[in-house]
Amino acid sequence: NDEYRKLNEELKAEWGSCYIDLISYSQMPDGSVRVFTPDNKFISQDCHHLTHAGAQYFATIIDFKSIISE
Repeated sequence: NDEYRKLNEELKAEWGSCYIDLISYSQMPDGSVRVFTPDNKFISQDCHHLTHAGAQYFATIIDFKSIISE
């Protein structure tokens, strides 16, 4: 949805390096956004909240060391 992409860009601009861009983590090479985890579970059922499986999936692909400094 173009509205989500626009909002995502606005939030990235507003929050800078403090923003975790989940859309970029879930975007496929053709521009579509992944809906299922690799084990075929929903990432989000409402496009606003992560499912348990979605949270686990993002926890495995996000490099938290680059985001959170000690």
